[in-house]
Amino acid sequence: MAYLPCKENQLIVAYDSGAVILIDTNACSCLSNGGCTTSACNTKETIGSIQSDHSGLAPIRLIKCHPTKPLALLVGQDQVVSIWNMRNLRCIHTLECDEPIIDIEYTLNGNVICLALLYTGIYIYRSKDVQLLKHCPLNSSERKPNHWLCYSSHVIKPQKN
Repeated sequence: MAYLPCKENQLIVAYDSGAVILIDTNACSCLSNGGCTTSACNTKETIGSIQSDHSGLAPIRLIKCHPTKPLALLVGQDQVVSIWNMRNLRCIHTLECDEPIIDIEYTLNGNVICLALLYTGIYIYRSKDVQLLKHCPLNSSERKPNHWLCYSSHVIKPQKN
């Protein structure tokens, strides 16, 4: 699950069935009052759901949100990355991978998507059109499974003299 940064009260939740829903947490009584009962959770808090040919039925493993726009990256167990416009609940881009996806992240300004694959390394895409900008391969000692499980992108600014 992940909150949309541009909509503080909207939470994206993925289920094992492959279904993904967008919840208004201000309207959800079990989230605002604490303690959850079956009767407290009903569909009135659900803003919308995502289920299409793009999302398939594969469970979603990762959800990452754009830092300023209502966009979300969804990574399924089928190794497909889908980019969703959460305002109208439409898939705007997909990216199929041939190997397990370890992690995915928007950069701080949201202009770039960094995708970490288990064997071949880091791929950097322009977020507006999913154009590949750079591939940073891993050396052979880092390509073995379980050597790394996640990463974090950092911006390093050059020091002024």
